[in-house]
Amino acid sequence: MKRTVFVLTFIFFAVSLYAQSATETETPEAETTKTKELPNSLKLDFPFIDFPYQETANTVAGNGFLSIFTRPSMNQSLSLVTNLYTGFYFGMNYYYKERENIPIYLLGMIAGHFFLELIPQTYLHEEHHRAVFTHNGIDSSITYSFFGKSYTQPDVNQSSNLYKEKPTEYSRSYAAGIEGQHLLLNNLQRDYVFYRKDPLFEDWIWSPLNFFSYGATHLDTILATQLYIYFSSTSKSITDDTFGVGDPLYWTHTLFQLSWAITDISDEERIYLKNQFWWYFINYLSPMAFGFNNIPLGDSGLKGNFAMSHLLTSFGTDISAKVFLKYEQVNIFFAYHSYLNYEHYFFSIEAELVDCPLNLGKFGVYFSPRFIIGMQPKEQNFKTEEAEFLGLFGLRVDLLVGKHFSPYIDFTVKTKGWVAGIESLDSNANMKVGLALRF
Repeated sequence: MKRTVFVLTFIFFAVSLYAQSATETETPEAETTKTKELPNSLKLDFPFIDFPYQETANTVAGNGFLSIFTRPSMNQSLSLVTNLYTGFYFGMNYYYKERENIPIYLLGMIAGHFFLELIPQTYLHEEHHRAVFTHNGIDSSITYSFFGKSYTQPDVNQSSNLYKEKPTEYSRSYAAGIEGQHLLLNNLQRDYVFYRKDPLFEDWIWSPLNFFSYGATHLDTILATQLYIYFSSTSKSITDDTFGVGDPLYWTHTLFQLSWAITDISDEERIYLKNQFWWYFINYLSPMAFGFNNIPLGDSGLKGNFAMSHLLTSFGTDISAKVFLKYEQVNIFFAYHSYLNYEHYFFSIEAELVDCPLNLGKFGVYFSPRFIIGMQPKEQNFKTEEAEFLGLFGLRVDLLVGKHFSPYIDFTVKTKGWVAGIESLDSNANMKVGLALRF
């Protein structure tokens, strides 16, 4: 498997370089790889290789390279669903620009929003559950009931062993679905600030297009999850069949590490989960959720936006403040993370330079370095006051081929700890290879 991954990577970039060379030969004066000429209204990501997760997925599913379709990683399912959302927004905004037909535009947005929330986001939620099980070598199946309750069912014996041997991994499996939806919102926030262009409203502080696209998705996703947490907190037993019993309740029960023989929910667990419902109001705190564009910061051309988030984790919660800044083609992301287990705080800072353009001779590239430095609860424990160092460094490099294509390679290394979108809670090195399309 390792040999296959590296051979595919080599072939992928060899073909890309050949295509770039051919393009330059045919149009020597066009400078097609110069970063300043690249459009940035729509960016689509296709991560074809995610290693070593893909090797584990092949072991579990036995489908070779096709495992990326049958057992996608968190990043692969997230990229697919993000592409559907951003592509839809881009297409509808383009239609509105060309036709200015408000009734058709609104009907299209309502129908598209209903479809995206019902099918792709449900798929994303369940695949993030399954990715955690797959990472731990456990096979699972997904049952979809789009007008009922979809769920992921792991192998019973294997999942029982996971709960006994790695309770924090098991807790994370129940939080992973909501984690996937939060990552989708984070990707849409980046798209909103770094790539989205609404020519009809580019000088407006408030944009109706943004309100009916991203804003509606943000508010609907957060409200649905918040209600999910609330109704789960009213249940008296993990076997309760009333509406709303699900991931948040099981997540809480495993955090307190109670035996599955105990099916009743204690008052302590119920109060803790109810508190998460109130904390969840933080997720509404973003101008982007209400259609507000990038906020000008002086007369320098620098613009930005911000968002708050509350997210369930393997040890408790992550409350973060996120800042997005844009200056011409330079995109910067900052975040302050306040990690909270049962009653102790830990923190980290995160920074990323997104798609920094450079021209190296005849080659155009985008560099995207990222780091996280901070502390988390030791061994991901829910009730410890001891801290453990968390560190992450990532670097993505996009090689520009022509005007619209950029194959990329993305390396990430991290210490022990929880990071949204990375399946492993252990120290981990990861490599992704894919293709980005820009229009």
